[in-house]
Amino acid sequence: MNEIHKIAQAVAEHMPEWNYDEEASRLDGILAHYATLAGPDEFGIRLRVIKGRISVGGVWPSAIRDSTLITFNPPNDRRPSITCALDKKPERIARDILCRFVPDYQKVYAEQAEKKRETLDRFAKEKAVLKKLVEASGGTLRGDRVDLCYDGPSFPRGHMEVHGFYDGSPPVVRFDISGVPLDVALQIATELADCKREVKGDGLD
Repeated sequence: MNEIHKIAQAVAEHMPEWNYDEEASRLDGILAHYATLAGPDEFGIRLRVIKGRISVGGVWPSAIRDSTLITFNPPNDRRPSITCALDKKPERIARDILCRFVPDYQKVYAEQAEKKRETLDRFAKEKAVLKKLVEASGGTLRGDRVDLCYDGPSFPRGHMEVHGFYDGSPPVVRFDISGVPLDVALQIATELADCKREVKGDGLD
């Protein structure tokens, strides 16, 4: 265990509701020699040693979409951070963190958590729009992948792909629905489904 992890363990003993996160610290340590403190409400603090001082920063809200991790980091100029002398006693480092870092961090974290909520809500609406279009086309929704953007309840934008027309040839019809009202896009998808049935009915499948 390197120095910052030992310091983090000692500091956590003087921070009510905060604990040394051994698992996160192990993973972070592999990457960049961070140690992590886990707090209430999914708050997290990362400690590392930079140029002989302890650097204190925050852990920010995150989500996974299509197996990709999305982290809702604030802009650099809105990202709280402090440094402490490396030779300070753990209780003084803890007091510095609680007084100088945590209040600003919790405020900015709440803002980023709201952005996460709004983004996940938009993702859900995108998926609902895509599901309507895919079902109207006679296709199926594959996993959680969303190929459409969302500009409100009536205007999806992007490209629609309809799969499964027939075997032996490219089984995809792709059309642009940017700026097309949802009811029109649904009509196009429905007509594509009719075309697909006609193609298969002609024995081309």
